[in-house]
Amino acid sequence: KAYQRLFIPNPMQENAEIIVGKNRNGPVGTIEVVFLKEKSCFVDKPIGYETTEFTG
Repeated sequence: KAYQRLFIPNPMQENAEIIVGKNRNGPVGTIEVVFLKEKSCFVDKPIGYETTEFTG
């Protein structure tokens, strides 16, 4: 049951981070992206993008 709870997708979650942990000739770091559900792809997080949490 713990495994199932860990992998249940959250329909409200759109933000993600791509962690570059090893790069042969470049920097490592974290890239903030947004997942577009309707296109099933990740895109760069727009400048000024803010996350709004809905409660209901």
